[in-house]
Amino acid sequence: MECLDLFVRYASLTGPNRKRAMQADLSALRTSLQAVRVSALQEGKQAKCLVHLTVPAKELSVVEIGVNGIYLSGILPGFMEGEQCTIITSDERMYTGTLRKCATGLSVRLDEKVSTVEDITKLGIQVGDWVEADPNVHVTQSRFIKARNLRAISNFVILICALEMLLENGRTLSKETEFCINFAGEETGCHECWGISGGTYCPEDFAESLRIGSPAITAENGLDEYSVAIQGESLERIAKEKNIPYKVISGMGKGNILAAAFQVDGFSERGHEEGIKAAFKLLSAFLSE
Repeated sequence: MECLDLFVRYASLTGPNRKRAMQADLSALRTSLQAVRVSALQEGKQAKCLVHLTVPAKELSVVEIGVNGIYLSGILPGFMEGEQCTIITSDERMYTGTLRKCATGLSVRLDEKVSTVEDITKLGIQVGDWVEADPNVHVTQSRFIKARNLRAISNFVILICALEMLLENGRTLSKETEFCINFAGEETGCHECWGISGGTYCPEDFAESLRIGSPAITAENGLDEYSVAIQGESLERIAKEKNIPYKVISGMGKGNILAAAFQVDGFSERGHEEGIKAAFKLLSAFLSE
């Protein structure tokens, strides 16, 4: 699947459905990667590598249910007012509504016939429920992709595309590699996973680690949407050898870091196919070198 198609697919799914789709895609690849991993070990390539990333989930959640509405906590920018949203209950019932400003930040005007707190709670809505603004996904003719929360899914898309590229080209992992994915606090992995703290954890028996990130473009960091953002000498060397466009980043922690950068404009985030492809091509080369 094309990288932008994956973005559209994940961004268009809501809450738990997106997480399940990601886990299913990873599971399907894992079956194929087991053979690749065995091949790498049989060739005597004993160095170990840890690749880790986080997939943020709950941007907004229900913090209070009152007589005047459903109040939210989380990232609460004022420009979200008027956006359509979905409340996902603990048993995965979904209710639509509209985000609106209130004295404490944001609340939801529910698209249901409710007039009391009891009416709302009878629907199964409770404090802690997941709330997502509609993603509004667009892919332009010039191959820009625009949507809400692009950066939240970009790390996973880059990993999946890199692994698919390995398999399609018949290449093997050059070292025993552990893929650790943190789904908003729930840690899982392709083989086994250790706890990750601040994206810098690396067990003693690992020779190298790499973190996949998704920085916002600013005037200070000099990044753009058409290059992969990197930190680490080995990544820079590979990018030069493979003629992959890159920008060097700093201030994102220690170790090897690889990322596609995104413009953040108000309610929307924007990336370009060239930068996303540069990111997963470099990751694929790093894993197979």
